[in-house]
Amino acid sequence: MDKTPALPFEIFSLADIQHDRIEEHYRRHRQAHFEIIWIQEGTGLHSVDSLCCPLRPGNAYCVIPGQEHQLIIDEDTKGYVLSFEDGFLLQETDEYDTPHSVSLKRLMRQYF
Repeated sequence: MDKTPALPFEIFSLADIQHDRIEEHYRRHRQAHFEIIWIQEGTGLHSVDSLCCPLRPGNAYCVIPGQEHQLIIDEDTKGYVLSFEDGFLLQETDEYDTPHSVSLKRLMRQYF
């Protein structure tokens, strides 16, 4: 059993959504955390509250807690989602380096 504490953020690819998280992201739901969706290639739609906009390569889309949103991505769309709670923004810069040997800055380098 892994006893490593969970990090206060999560990064996953849109491919993960297509394979493992379809129910969580494809249906309209109210957000409990912040989310940044970055599209590398492909298309789709992002509906936030009553606004619907097309997904375009190179763009990032943000969702804040309390907003209702739905993500509909085409099969060939590639990109990443960064999810985090507001407390994560208040943490010291590398607070998670020592206990987890990871920092957001280092993790993001592999994606951008």
